[in-house]
Amino acid sequence: MRTITLVCLPVLFLLLNACKVTKHEAIEHDAALTATGYPFAYADTGGNTYLRELRDEYDLTGVIADATSDRERALRVLDWTNRQWKGHGKKLPTNNDALTILEEADSGRKFRCVEYATVASAALSSLGMPSRRLGLKKKTVETAVAGGGHMVTEVWLADEGKWAVLDGEYNLMPVANGKALNAVEFKRALQSDRPVAFVSGAGPVKPAQQKRYLDFIERYLYYFNVRFDERKLPEPYERIAFQAKTQLMLVPKGAAEPTRFQRKRAMDKFIYTRSVADFYEAPRLAVKK
Repeated sequence: MRTITLVCLPVLFLLLNACKVTKHEAIEHDAALTATGYPFAYADTGGNTYLRELRDEYDLTGVIADATSDRERALRVLDWTNRQWKGHGKKLPTNNDALTILEEADSGRKFRCVEYATVASAALSSLGMPSRRLGLKKKTVETAVAGGGHMVTEVWLADEGKWAVLDGEYNLMPVANGKALNAVEFKRALQSDRPVAFVSGAGPVKPAQQKRYLDFIERYLYYFNVRFDERKLPEPYERIAFQAKTQLMLVPKGAAEPTRFQRKRAMDKFIYTRSVADFYEAPRLAVKK
């Protein structure tokens, strides 16, 4: 009997590991581009007086002085954004643009993840780095009473040839094996149990902080949405649309296409796609205005 037990224990161990189920909910997307491209447009910094004002008033060129890579530049802007106010506030700015947000933050106001993402994206754009605000939404976005979404920023790292996600509210960039991740890559790394770490322009991120963020963020990595028009022009201007819709939402294969946010608010500005290639097209030159 003892001999049988010794022989079977290794087999049992292998079986248990083969049947191990990840604690992360897996989602999938199509890989191929759709037949029709989408009209994404990013800021033309040289011709954009609003962004030049933002860059010069807050000396953003100085913020990235001596940075030697796009990642380092992005991390410095991320840290600068995070330091403009501390803590989370629920009040809305009088106008949802970076200069207004920063002016009101100077007077002591605190804002939400939305405003962190807006400031980070505009600051990066003012420095010639294509960027966009990225909405993250829970699987339960339609039925949640509160907390149905979170907003971050994605920036195009030209020297790495890819999009990378930044969270201005938490001052973090996710990386795996040294590679900056976009939001979908971040989710894929988690669901496959690959190690994910975080970097920050403020220095090393403590393990406890990384764990707290992971516990918070994954619930939001289900639906992803971006605007077609990220030119950041002075108001008013006519925003670029596609089939009369202004945003693209990436939906997992087999998932419903949500049309309401937290029960009450209609989400009626979206084109839906299940193609991750559609969502992560490299930025084209902006329309100059």
